[in-house]
Amino acid sequence: MQCVSAVVAKINRQQSFVESNKNAGNPPLIKLFNRFFESLKVIFPASIVLLKTPSELAIFKQQWISGFAENNINSDRHINAGLRIARQRKSPFLPSVGQFVDWCQQGLAEEYGLPTPQQLCEKLRSYCRQRGYDDVPEFDYGSNANYWLVHELYRAMIAESLSAKQVEDSAKNLIDDLTKKLLNGYVIPKPNLSLTKKRDLKSVSKADALDRIREIKEKYGFGKIHRS
Repeated sequence: MQCVSAVVAKINRQQSFVESNKNAGNPPLIKLFNRFFESLKVIFPASIVLLKTPSELAIFKQQWISGFAENNINSDRHINAGLRIARQRKSPFLPSVGQFVDWCQQGLAEEYGLPTPQQLCEKLRSYCRQRGYDDVPEFDYGSNANYWLVHELYRAMIAESLSAKQVEDSAKNLIDDLTKKLLNGYVIPKPNLSLTKKRDLKSVSKADALDRIREIKEKYGFGKIHRS
C-alpha cells in the first residue's frame, strides 16, 4: 500500500502534466508570463524565494498562466497595468492570481479615466440625493463614461432591488465590461442631456419622484450623516 505522501505526489504530478499540456499550446502567453515573472521577483521578493524546488516553481507558473488564459490577460498592456497597481502596494508578499487579475482590470480602467467601483457608488449616491429635487441633467457626472455608468447602475439598483453590497459588485462589473469594450475600440458616446431632461420631466410627478427618492434613501442610507 502506498503511503499518503506518495499518493499526493502522484496526484500533483498528474495535475502538473494536465496543466502543462493545457498551456503548452499557447507559446505567446507563456512568453508573456516569463517576462511578467521577472518583474514579480523584484516586486514581491518575499514570496518568490518560497518557491524552493523546480516542481513548486512549475506548478506556480502553470496556475498563473491558466489564470491569465481564463481571464483574457494576454498583452503587455494588461500586465503593465497590473504591475503599476502592484508597485503601489507595500507588502512584499505575492497576491493571488485573482487579485492580480483585478489589478490588471483596475489599472486599465484608470488608463481610460474610468472611476473605481467605490467612486462610481459615491457618484450614484450624489445622483440619488439630487434626483427629484433639481434638474437631473444639471448633475455633474464628471465624464461621459460616468453618465452612462451612473444611469445603468441606477437602473439596475431600482429594477433588481439590489442591496448596498450588490450595488458595489454591479459597479465593478459595469466598469470591467466598459474597460473591455474600450480595449476593442469602443468610443463612449456623448449623452444628449436635452432628451434626458424631457424624459425625466414627463415620466413622473414631483410628488411621486420625492416619494421614490425617500424610499431609496431609507433603503440605502443615502444622505445620512455619519458621526465618528
